[in-house]
Formats: sequence, C-alpha cells, structure tokens
Amino acid sequence: IVIAVIGGAGGDYLASVTKIKQNDALAQQLYDDFFQTIPKAPPAPEVNVTAFEDKIVLNWGGDQDAVDRTEDTEFPDSDSTAYVFEGYNVYQISQGLNGQVKKIATFDIINGVTGIEQEVFFEEFGSTEIVQVQGGKDSGIQRFFVIDKNYITGAGLEVGNNYFFAVTAYNHNGNPQLITDLSLESSIIQLPITTQAVAPGIHVPSAPGDVIEAEQIAGASDGTISISVVDPVNVTGHDYEVFFTEVTDTNASNLGEILWSVRDKTTGSVVVANQSQAFSLDETNEQPIFDGIQVKIAGPSLDFKNFLVTANAAGPIDPPEGGAADFQDFPVPARPTDAQQVGSGIWFFNVGGGDGSYNSGSGSSFIDRAMRNNHLAIAVPYDFEMRFTSRGSWALRWFEDDFLVKVPFELWNAGIGTPDDPSDDYRLIPYFLSSAGVGGLQTDPDGLTYQLDPNDHPASGGTNDPYTPWIYWAIPDEHLDHTPGEAGYNTYLTQIDTTIVGANANLAFAGGTEVIARSVLVSWNADDVADGVVEPGTQLFPEEGTVFRLVTTKPNTLADVFSFTAPVVEQNIALEKEAVNKVTVFPNPYYAGNSQESNRFARFVTFYHLSNVAEVRIFNLGGDQVIKLEKDDESQFLKWDLRNGDNLPVASGIYFAHLKMTLSDGSTVKKVLKVFIIQRRQQLKFF
Repeated sequence: IVIAVIGGAGGDYLASVTKIKQNDALAQQLYDDFFQTIPKAPPAPEVNVTAFEDKIVLNWGGDQDAVDRTEDTEFPDSDSTAYVFEGYNVYQISQGLNGQVKKIATFDIINGVTGIEQEVFFEEFGSTEIVQVQGGKDSGIQRFFVIDKNYITGAGLEVGNNYFFAVTAYNHNGNPQLITDLSLESSIIQLPITTQAVAPGIHVPSAPGDVIEAEQIAGASDGTISISVVDPVNVTGHDYEVFFTEVTDTNASNLGEILWSVRDKTTGSVVVANQSQAFSLDETNEQPIFDGIQVKIAGPSLDFKNFLVTANAAGPIDPPEGGAADFQDFPVPARPTDAQQVGSGIWFFNVGGGDGSYNSGSGSSFIDRAMRNNHLAIAVPYDFEMRFTSRGSWALRWFEDDFLVKVPFELWNAGIGTPDDPSDDYRLIPYFLSSAGVGGLQTDPDGLTYQLDPNDHPASGGTNDPYTPWIYWAIPDEHLDHTPGEAGYNTYLTQIDTTIVGANANLAFAGGTEVIARSVLVSWNADDVADGVVEPGTQLFPEEGTVFRLVTTKPNTLADVFSFTAPVVEQNIALEKEAVNKVTVFPNPYYAGNSQESNRFARFVTFYHLSNVAEVRIFNLGGDQVIKLEKDDESQFLKWDLRNGDNLPVASGIYFAHLKMTLSDGSTVKKVLKVFIIQRRQQLKFF
C-alpha cells in the first residue's frame, strides 16, 4: 500500500485547491513511473579545503569521478523530466547555518541560460511572485575558488578565525512537467575553516594562482599551454608531460579531433586523459585539476602568422624581409625595406577588391576576402610560397574568358613548418582575374603577359601603389595529384592546350580546390596611376628569384610534447626546528579585548604555530608560575583564557611564556615569549 499525503498552498482557497489537484496528479505520475522520475538536484560537489593565513582555497575539481557524478546528466531529448546540470554557487555563512548566508560566486555553463526566474509562493504574504532563483551569467564552469576576504564584512581574513563556506550545484529545466521549479539546487553543506599557516615543518614554495613554466620539447606547434597552481599544499614536485592523441574511432562524433593528456613522468601514470583543446586560454577554467595544479591547452586560431620575402635576385635573404604592410596590421617582422629587391621595387602582399570602402587593404581584409568560405581550415597548418622563376606558370583567366596566360611565378604548398626541406613541397595551380578588364595583360609576340594593373591600391596612402591582377591559388584535386613535387600541376597542364596562348584554352577544365583567393602584389610607391597609366620603365612584377612566403599558425599535433615540473612541498625535521621562530601570541599586547572574543567574559590570547604536542608555562615578573597549558592535537593554536591555575583572572602586567614543542622525531625545542596583558576594569561580582 502506497499512501500519499498531499497539500497545496495558493493565494486563496480556490488557488490552494487547484494546487492540491496539481500535486495529486504529480504524486500519481511518480507512482506510475515507479518513482524513477523524481526531479532532484545534482549531487553536491565534494570540496577539498586548504587554509592559509590570508587565503582559503576551495577545490571541488580534484576528484574527476565526483565531478562526473555532479555534472554528467544524460536524458533522452523527449524526457520532459530532465533537469540538466547548469552550474555552481559558492556561499559564505556567518556564525554557522543560523547566520547570514551570502552568495559570493556563480560559475555556470556558457549556453545562453543565465538568470533563472520562476514563481515562488510566499506564505507570509499569501501570494505567488516571480523571483530570480539562480543568477548565472554564462561565466563558464570553474571548479575552484580562492577566498581572500570576508565577504560578509568586507574585511580581510584574520589568522585563527573560524569561517564557514559552502559550494552547491544546481540544474535547469526550461519546461518542467512534474513540478513548477525551473531549477533545483543541492543542499548547503557548511565547511568550517580556520585560517592558519601550513603546519610547522612544512615549506610550501608556491601560492594559489602561481604560474608553472612549461617547455615545448617536441614538435613545432603554435599551441599555447598554461599551468597554474590551484592548491599549493597538494603539489607533488613531479615531472609531467603533455602529449596529444587523435580520435580514430570511426563511430565517434569527434573523429579526427586532437586530444591532450598529461602523464606523470615520475610515476609513469596518465593523470589526465583525452581532453579537448580550448580555442583560447582565457576561454574557460573547466579543465581538470590534479595534484593541486590545472593545465590548460589551447590550439592557435586559424590564421597567418607571417608574410615574408625570403629571397631575391641575389639569393636568400637572412633575416627575411617583410612581405606585407605592417601599418595595415599584417603580422610581419617589419615593413619591407630596399633590401627586399635587388632592383628598385618594394612589394606588399595584399588582397584585391573594389573601392576603398570595400577593401581597406588591411590584414583583416585579407582574411575576409582571400580566405573566403573558411579557406583557413584548408590552409592551416601549411605554409605557401610564390616563387618568381624564369619558367613561371600557365594560368587561366578562369572567371572571365579562360584565356591562357604565362605568369612569372610558381605557387607552392611549402609543407608544415619545413622551410628548408623541399621534400614535402607540392606545386599549386594558379588562376587570375584582372581587376580592370584586360588591364595588366599586355600583348607581345608570345601572347598576353601578366603585369601591373594601372589602379591604386588602398593599402598605402597616395595614388602611387599599382597592383597586380588578382591571383587565385588552387590545390590540385584528388583526381589530379598533390603528392610532393609537380605531378598535380603537370596533370593540370595535360588538360589545357598551352599552344593556345591569349585565347580560350579549355572551358572543360575544372581542376583544383581554391585555398587562397583574390591575392595581389602591391608595388609600394612605384608610380602614380591616377591617370590610369603605368609609366614605361616601372617594374612590372618582383624580380626573378624573389620568394614570398606565407606562414600559417601550427596547431598541436601528435608530434608535439610539452614538459613541466610542479613545485615541491618540503617537510623535514630541520624545518620543524626552524618553525619555532614563527611561534607567536596574539593579540600582543592584549589591550582590554580581542576581536575574536564572542563576549566580554570570554577573554583570551592565542599561542600560534605550535607543533602537535606543545607545553606553555606562564610566569609573572616575580618568576612565579601562573598556569601550565598543554595541547596534543593537530591544531596550531592554544588559547590562554587569562586566568591562573586557580581559575581567577590574572592582573594586568608583563608575563613570560616558556614554550616547549615536541617534534616528530621526539626531540624538543624551546622558546620564551613576553606577553603584555592590560585587563579591562574588573567587576568581581561577575566571577
């Protein structure tokens, strides 16, 4: 027999009856579903606490199994009872659960769900109001929090004080069917914390947020890595390496994705496995926390990172010259100088396209126009070269009339970060489009010749920057060939008739996948073309031997390995002996009160930074022992209630505290402290 006790509260009698009927239907549905669909909050996170004198670290990301229990909520799309994990809240609680509860931080999934509002019945008012029950901001998930102040009072943390914090998890259902709650939150489980230094005999060399340097020991990626200390007490001092693997499961939705893992080289075990790379190190803090540290890995954005001229008519240029306009936000080491060419010209790599409002000549314009249709995904991680040679290439004016033209350059895929290794280079197919009709094509005995257009490019001021027709770079399609060498380009040549120069060559040809579009070479300050004419004697294109190199960013690959060493926490008997120098008493002087006293009768001073076993004997100036105090626990604190051995308040004055601490090896160390006590006026009737 299953019995349900059902009630309901609304704004009036009729609304209450309606609420009872709704609750009755809910009870029946739960029974029919064998109580398997009861909406509930996520399991509360398991929080590890580390206290320091001026900071407290809350870490609930160190146990991946516990994280998964809290965050992994999988329901079929049709399940209207599904409450999916949404985020974490961090609270401070004053004086335990009976005091003020203040939310001090929220970390929620970036999914468009921010503040969650719902109807809440207020019994004291007898009405239902819409209130915000969760205050997410799409901040991203973070599984640790460093507390550096008292959020209730706004003051700093005080050594020896007790504080209470809590971390909860909450979920979300945008269209609940069983109940009206849009969000359910785990219970507040208070964590009592006493601010104090690390135990005597232990040296912690790092602090929360400290950065650990990493070294790339293999590979040539432009990926970025960030390693930071989360919990300084739990670092190991071990050597670690970050390595990469590829998803090869053909049934996996992320087939081909490059994942990262961390191996503890000291133990040989993998401590973090198969994590996705972020797009930016600042994007998220949800990477796993292990051994007191957090590693973030981000692949570089798909982009060009350099435009260079690596050779001219005299041979290689060392160091290379810039190959684009630095003043137009192109990533170049510096703007090109007269050393770029043996002759008089200076050339910029840029992009073509319409008037100045359509094409600013900037690096961002180059990405927008030259790398259209997500071409960066094709270009990265390869490098590309435009090589001006005596043999040149055959190019089609493909977008106009398919005229065949001999151009003075060759286009090459130059491999992945291997500028001095031609073994992985393969030749590309050029197309072009004249931006002014025939424009830069001049008739000569061999047909049409590729050269400058008599138009000014907006990359530079003035009207003296003519530029070439638009150049399109195409990768030979698979039905051709893009193995190293010139096989793909040569196959392309077999499909066009190179004897038909300056005429329609082959309308049927459709070879190549575009990778760079609309690229141009700008002749910087070469000739005023406001009159629409390139003056005779103007250099028409870079000299033979010139090589433009376009360098892309390099994502992390299976060949890349990063290495780092965690800080080491020291613990030994020598440090224990040195710790006696840090033993102190506070407040000292005691001036009629102590900020940690709960009332005027609970008077005390605190001896601090003691070993587990310690003895303190208090003497007055006459050498008489006032009281003997002892402790045998893991606390670093020992309170003296300012009373003598007869339980009477001591007089104001100077006292000597003789301390004796027993160390872990059984030896002892001693120290003498002076304690200055100023009692408030005594009213003996209260004793």
